[in-house]
Amino acid sequence: MKTDRQPIYPVEPWNVTETEFLPGNNYRNETTFALSNGYLGSRGTFEEAYDFDIDTGLEGNFVNGFYESEKIRYGEANFGSPEFSQSLLNLPNLKETHVELDGETFRMDAGKVEDYSRTLSMREGTLIRRLIWTSPSGKMAKIVFHRLVSFEMKNIMALRVEVTPLNFDGTIGFVS
Repeated sequence: MKTDRQPIYPVEPWNVTETEFLPGNNYRNETTFALSNGYLGSRGTFEEAYDFDIDTGLEGNFVNGFYESEKIRYGEANFGSPEFSQSLLNLPNLKETHVELDGETFRMDAGKVEDYSRTLSMREGTLIRRLIWTSPSGKMAKIVFHRLVSFEMKNIMALRVEVTPLNFDGTIGFVS
């Protein structure tokens, strides 16, 4: 048995923190950073809604009790075999929000990402992603995404985006 393994994420009380964005780890991290309250759930995909394929990412937004049901056909049914299958249906992306900095759309796969972290606070029930982004044309901004799925009001998922320009004056826009 190997005992020299390093943890995937830094060991912290109550938090799980990703300190570097690596596309190869994205599929796993979307599961790790998912938020749910038992009624409403959302995978930990990014707000800017990348076109990942099945190997690198998968959008997922679900409401408990919203499913598709179909009769199961058996060649030979046994006592106690279920009669129907139930599959949760994936809803439209509730959190898709694009950030535009003076005409340039924020994308982590374009420009340069620095000081990146994404933290799931299991005590607070929040997911916070922080980074400094330099656009392909050189505009720098600090961008912070806050997300939660409410335990108090089961139908509520909230998203807050903070953008601070660091080296330019211009228009900041949001498309949701």
